[in-house]
Formats: sequence, structure tokens, C-alpha cells
Amino acid sequence: MEPVAKARARVTTCGTYTPKKTKDAEKLIAWSLRDKYKDKPHSGPVSVKMEFYFRRPKARKKAVNHVCRPDLTNLAKTVEDAANKILWDDDSQIISLQLDKYYVPYGQGGFIKMIVEFL
Repeated sequence: MEPVAKARARVTTCGTYTPKKTKDAEKLIAWSLRDKYKDKPHSGPVSVKMEFYFRRPKARKKAVNHVCRPDLTNLAKTVEDAANKILWDDDSQIISLQLDKYYVPYGQGGFIKMIVEFL
């Protein structure tokens, strides 16, 4: 899936809500994690490395690193929240976090790579 940044909650006269694009991304990530991780959520400290890969626009033929929006920390927040109650009890347990974003070669779609170490 193409990485999606966590969008701010929207406030209306009827209350607050999370934008659909963010909700859909979190559901897809959570589904993928549940498919691969069958144990109960970890309750101790966690170290996480995330890499976000984006389709390369034609205008950035030689670029390797993704140096434009979306913001790296907002990308991570989408994954962190989706993994709550699946990989860990709460994302506040993350004590170490390494983040990177890149372009993939032409013709490939975006994806997220995550390495989790339960401490």
C-alpha cells in the first residue's frame, strides 16, 4: 500500500472524526499485522524501525530520498496507531524509533517496511 500520513481529526458541529483516508489506511495496516502476528500484544518496551517507500514521480528521475510531503512523523503515527492492541498495548511503549522514506524504482508501488524488536 502507498504510505498514508495520519491526518488531524476534523471538528464539525456534530463532533470530531478521523478522515476516511486515515481510517482506511489504519484498517489495512491492522489487517496486515493481524495476519502476520498471532501472539498477544506485547506489554513491555519496544524498538521500531519503519521505512516508507513511495512511487517515484516522473519529475524526480534521479532522486533517491523522498524529501517532500507527507511528513515522516505523521506517516509513522498512522502505523503506530494501527498496531495498538495488535503488536503492543499502546504506542507509548515505543522507546526507540528509526524512520526513513524513499522512492521505489519506476513501475513499483509504494509500501511500508517495519522491523519490531520486543525488549
